Amino acid sequence: MQASQDFHRRQLKFECNESHWTSRFKRHMQDDSQQRITTL
Repeated sequence: MQASQDFHRRQLKFECNESHWTSRFKRHMQDDSQQRITTL
């Protein structure tokens, strides 16, 4: 029982990290495209 709980917690933590990085990456891409437009 304990092992499965630990695994579940790790899975949740990983998903949180995943979404955090994805949102950061998307924001970075948006900023990049906007900057490119302004430099043009």
